[in-house]
Amino acid sequence: MTFIPMPNGMQLCFDFGQASQLWQFCLSLRKSSGPPLDSDLILVANAAADWWTNHMKVNLSDALTLRQVRVTDMTAQGAPQYILTDGTTGQSSADPLTTGSAAVVSARTAKRGRSYRGRVYLGGLTTDVVQTAADMSGAAASTFGAAFAQLQTELDALGYDTVVASRQHNGVVTNPAELNEVIAWVVDTHFDSQRRRLAGRGT
Repeated sequence: MTFIPMPNGMQLCFDFGQASQLWQFCLSLRKSSGPPLDSDLILVANAAADWWTNHMKVNLSDALTLRQVRVTDMTAQGAPQYILTDGTTGQSSADPLTTGSAAVVSARTAKRGRSYRGRVYLGGLTTDVVQTAADMSGAAASTFGAAFAQLQTELDALGYDTVVASRQHNGVVTNPAELNEVIAWVVDTHFDSQRRRLAGRGT
């Protein structure tokens, strides 16, 4: 797809490794006071790494490594990117689930329809979140949802809105992307998977 800019937008990505599999999840952000500067990319990356340390890694497997945090200026093709190398691991010593297992964290906006929802596949899960063969516990789902809400709160305090970037609507390209602020995080208790996380892929 042709590059579609995000007005005042940035993309925040967490890059992970586990059992020789590489995967990531990304969020879209909008600076509230104009286009992002290089200093904004650095500030967001450091805030995201602190969030991982303070609110997320305790819930995920010690076999999982956060390789790096990437923040990209999405206002124009070829705009700057900042990469923060990390290398820290999760802290749960419970047995890890297969690398294909993921929790689905959905971002909801005030608008309905597929163009106005986001989704994150969160790996690094362990046996202590399992309730049945198909589901994690409600407590685990609530913990993950609260962690993402905390990240949004912290970024908002720094002047960055967490948004869903809509690049198509009803099959028609939206250029520039339409940005709608996230108003809720919903975590499905059903385990899911993503092909790039299956053994032998994503490397």
